[in-house]
Amino acid sequence: GRIWAGSYGAGVTLFSKEEDGSITFENLYDMDGNLSYAADVVGYVVVIDMIADDQNNMWFLTLDAGNKQVLQAYDLDSSWQYWSTTDGIRNVKTSCITIDNVGRKWIGTGAPNGVGGSGVSVLDDNGTPYDKSDDDLTGFLDESEGLEDNNITALAEDLDGTMWIGTVRGLNYWF
Repeated sequence: GRIWAGSYGAGVTLFSKEEDGSITFENLYDMDGNLSYAADVVGYVVVIDMIADDQNNMWFLTLDAGNKQVLQAYDLDSSWQYWSTTDGIRNVKTSCITIDNVGRKWIGTGAPNGVGGSGVSVLDDNGTPYDKSDDDLTGFLDESEGLEDNNITALAEDLDGTMWIGTVRGLNYWF
């Protein structure tokens, strides 16, 4: 009964369906300071993409985070976890996120204008997003691995487990 909507500068809005069938909305902006501001401009949060996992966590991908924490996980109990470029995400110029059938998070990089990309980072949190001690963020794909371009525009997994990677210069796939 919830719909999350990200925006370019105004953070997040949450739409909820109430028991009486009415719809309420809440402008969460930076979710009490937990979403990273773009280039440290206070109050300017660019939620470039988001996705829910099978544990009911919301994963927010923010563009150009001034504090380098471009990926945030949030559960409905208000727990937060963050991943940054120092953890292994390849660039603050993020573009898209998806979760594959084994729970790995695929993070594409590349600014909306098609510059600044560094390929794809792959986070395996081993099913424990709020315990970073068992995380593996060493997986990545870029032009050296055969991608058409490092500026990623889309990520999607098909029913056969193939990851499709859209770039500004064409489409790739990875088994």
